[in-house]
Amino acid sequence: MPLFSIPVDSVYFQTGTLTHDHPIGEHLRPVRPFDMLPNFGVMVSWPRSMAWLRCEFAIQSPTTAGGVARDIPFESTREGLENLAKQHNVSLTQIAPGNFVGVNSFQAASLSRTSRVRVVLTVDTSHESFLALRPGWNSAQEQLVQSLTVLFFDAKTMGTLITQGNSIDLILRPAKSVQPFSGVVAIDLGNTSSVLAALDQHTAIHRTDSIRMLNADLPRGRLETNVEGTGSEVRLDRLISFEIPPSGMRRVPSLAGDDRPDALETVIGRAAISGSAGPIGGLILGAKRLLSGRDAEKFRKVQVEHDIQPSQQVTLEEVEIKNRLPAELLISKLLERFRQAALAWPGDLAITYPTTYTPHELNRVCQAVERAWLRMQGQAQSPPGMISLDPTDDRRMLADTLYQRLNYPPMDGDEPQASLISLKIDEASAAAFFFLYRIVFEAPGGLMRFRYLYPQGMNLLLYDCGGGTTDIALVSARSPVESPDLLKITVRGRSGIRGFGGDNITREVARLLKAKFQLEMGRLRGRAPRFNLPTKHVDPQVTLRLVQEFIQKANALDPGDELVPTKFDPNRLDANSLACRRQMNDLRRYAEDFKAHLSEKASHQLGKVSDKTNALIAAMVNPLPETQKAQALQVLANVTLHRWEIDALIHNDVEATVHKCNGLIRETLQAVEPPALEEEVHLVVASGNACRYPLIETMLREKLDVSFLEPHRPDEATAEVSVMGSGRFLLDPANLKGAVAKGAAMALMTMRSLRSVRIEFESNLSGCLPFDIGYRNLKTGTTTILYSEHDEYRNLRTERIPMVEATGYANGPPKGTPQTIRLERHFPGDDGFSSYLSFEFPRGIEGDLEVRYDPEMQTFRVRDLATGEDPEPMDQTDSTIQLPPLYRGDL
Repeated sequence: MPLFSIPVDSVYFQTGTLTHDHPIGEHLRPVRPFDMLPNFGVMVSWPRSMAWLRCEFAIQSPTTAGGVARDIPFESTREGLENLAKQHNVSLTQIAPGNFVGVNSFQAASLSRTSRVRVVLTVDTSHESFLALRPGWNSAQEQLVQSLTVLFFDAKTMGTLITQGNSIDLILRPAKSVQPFSGVVAIDLGNTSSVLAALDQHTAIHRTDSIRMLNADLPRGRLETNVEGTGSEVRLDRLISFEIPPSGMRRVPSLAGDDRPDALETVIGRAAISGSAGPIGGLILGAKRLLSGRDAEKFRKVQVEHDIQPSQQVTLEEVEIKNRLPAELLISKLLERFRQAALAWPGDLAITYPTTYTPHELNRVCQAVERAWLRMQGQAQSPPGMISLDPTDDRRMLADTLYQRLNYPPMDGDEPQASLISLKIDEASAAAFFFLYRIVFEAPGGLMRFRYLYPQGMNLLLYDCGGGTTDIALVSARSPVESPDLLKITVRGRSGIRGFGGDNITREVARLLKAKFQLEMGRLRGRAPRFNLPTKHVDPQVTLRLVQEFIQKANALDPGDELVPTKFDPNRLDANSLACRRQMNDLRRYAEDFKAHLSEKASHQLGKVSDKTNALIAAMVNPLPETQKAQALQVLANVTLHRWEIDALIHNDVEATVHKCNGLIRETLQAVEPPALEEEVHLVVASGNACRYPLIETMLREKLDVSFLEPHRPDEATAEVSVMGSGRFLLDPANLKGAVAKGAAMALMTMRSLRSVRIEFESNLSGCLPFDIGYRNLKTGTTTILYSEHDEYRNLRTERIPMVEATGYANGPPKGTPQTIRLERHFPGDDGFSSYLSFEFPRGIEGDLEVRYDPEMQTFRVRDLATGEDPEPMDQTDSTIQLPPLYRGDL
């Protein structure tokens, strides 16, 4: 019989680390005849092979006068155990013979009959050694019993060695695999922050307030009503090679073990960038940009600890990782935290994507989600095979399907297979559906009331300014006369800017903040700047010029980037580059803090700073004499930014997005019957975290070609947004970021459940061109359109570009003369066309050109009909857009 048992509940395989605090009281003591010993030694031990378990025993002390209890921890080192043995006149070899200490973990202490003990148990349910215990699970009792060995000893009280052995049973329950989640899960992968939303079918699924969001910043995930979302930062701390890798630079993934969830020790979110002391060489921002960029399958260098387990060697080294991998790791962590929070694995997913994504970009997101799911489940993604799963487990069929899909794309005519991703919906439709659902179905009267108020349908302009992009969409919701139980949602037009979002606002804050740091440090270092701070002007363009001139002059004080060192080469990981990355990270955190405060008030001061905990401050003040450091810290603490300064720096960018909105409205809304009436925008919704910055709302309300742009207030009776709001402008602070994921979850649940109404999404944005495509026709001085926005990729025909016969050469163009043809594109709302793809013909273009869409490569191709030459397309998108603005190394 064990001395006693400790029940540990909520233990499920592969749900991360679980902590259990258990009071033992006076039960940890020997039994008769030695229970009357006034003092005795006790050692609790367990094999080191039980690496999934950590036990921390402590003697509970009475509460002190100040109300603080100071527990005394048990000894856990060889030296501590040896000293404890001496206290009881026992030699170490008598209680720990041979290699006992080498093969066992232990906790030991000297107790009295009145000692009260508590223990904190930590169970890593995802550890390989714990998963190996599954065959020993008692299915009848739904528990797993593991024993700790207890040894009581003393040779002091009676002058002779007294020992007594016993055990403590840990009752782990239910100790089984989690079941599939009884509902839907939606993932919104963002440039700056990402959101996972879930809706359980056992809750009130007809209410948007039943949707829960994942708080993944906690040690264990938790589902809450509203959270800010998880930062999309990914930090790689350690790479584990489970086999000896080939010589040369280590690449990931390249070995079978790289697919394991424990192959890369990863930190995501705010914890990845907190503090100045943490590792910086493995910090990656912009995972979504890297995934969707043209170089997703290429590699980039990071610096991590490399643990080669077969050789027991750990070194800090540079390794290469695929650009798509950080997004996979981020999503995998979100899914792991969800499994911990819901005690269920997700099997029915909705994913969202920007409105301007191409099929190729969307396919990358889908594959990243599928790879992340397999990684979370401990499954291989590529040959030679899969990690074993119980054939009766529901995950097995899904894992098999994903494995096959990633390695062997289906051929035409293949039967559809089970899928993890049940819904792929563009972010505009998802966010619009969230707000429309609340407006239509959560207001009294429901769809019938909506049909009465909007007999021709409702037009909603969605302005989504996220971390890295601004997406704009004009969405129509209508209930056709012939189908009174149907709500149709259609994206009628879409546009956006991929180079402006909240990260760009942060960059401008950082630029100005660095300039003011440079000014103050220049003064302290005796560089005598001969310019003053800018002043506000009534004309925003004049103010912009003054602020830009100030920044340029401040930068001129520091040509070597010594006063405020933040410049680095993104492709290098030497000591100086890493130091500057760390300093830039601190500047970024300051800029984010300033941006948040300036969203609430007109100015903000830096406040107290420290050169002990902040790498940037240390780099600025350390070159100064000791007598000046205190003064420098005070001067830096007084640095102040004003909202009008930042407004000036981003004014033109915000205005450009509003200009796109107006262009989209003009191009999309057509006259309706009777001809005297025109369609209008009934509601403008501002979404995305960047919309917290006041200038965006101000400019939207002032410059949008939409009438009655007063705030759309919540219904006073229900405190919810309704169609009876007082204006046409809606900015819901509680759902700026979460609306996209929440809308996707509600849309998928709507498809899954039986209702009295039907909802259809008429748009297939990922299957349609988001822009017009053409080429520059010098004969007419215009761009000749080859394909138009909304054309379906599957229906795109082969087009022909006629070429004028080359007459300037006797025998045609000379060999080796490069000639290039460029395709251009035009998003709705753009003022003109911009470069899209280029094709270079080294031998010269000799005939007409054939333009076609290649569905396998998911790109456009151009072929010279005379020579058959078919060059690879070259994306003309600025490659730097793949990096977050603050991590391009040029600030």
